[in-house]
Amino acid sequence: MMCRTVRWVFAALAAAACACAPAIVASAREDVNYAGLYATGTTFAEFLENARARRDEWRAHYNDATVTADLITRMRALPERRRILVVTADYCLDSANTIPYLARLVDGAPERLEMRVTDTARGKPVMEAHRTPDGRAGRMQHEFRVYGRDGEPCDRCGRPIEKIRAAGRGTWFCPGCQLPHTADKPDA
Repeated sequence: MMCRTVRWVFAALAAAACACAPAIVASAREDVNYAGLYATGTTFAEFLENARARRDEWRAHYNDATVTADLITRMRALPERRRILVVTADYCLDSANTIPYLARLVDGAPERLEMRVTDTARGKPVMEAHRTPDGRAGRMQHEFRVYGRDGEPCDRCGRPIEKIRAAGRGTWFCPGCQLPHTADKPDA
């Protein structure tokens, strides 16, 4: 459950990096010391160095992560520098599958993006502060639309859900509603 909450917070922070920050910042709570958490956070490189659990997965995903040149250009065009605080735990496979891509994006636009990582114990106030609009903690694991539904019809368009392997894990998607990410793969 904590791992899914971390992924939701990651999604909110990724949106902040993509120039949606005013919505996130406007909802920031005064009782959370974001600057203090950021100041005590580690760089992604330090996080990778100190990871005990899933170290190989974190490194492999970071080494394989690619970000489109267009997205890097958009980040470099941001009018001001953005700081991204990631709340995660090294054992969280969802984070190991997603945060390395955010780290690559930060690497591509260091003049506009900075990222620090903090653990879930210190970052709990952030996770509590950023809940769903109806006040629930991030619990998207209960809202599956395609997960585990290989061959079943999509709720939206009726096409059969497909399953592929990505980074050694099963990934389900609707070929009618979700476009594959092939633009960032040079040989695709």
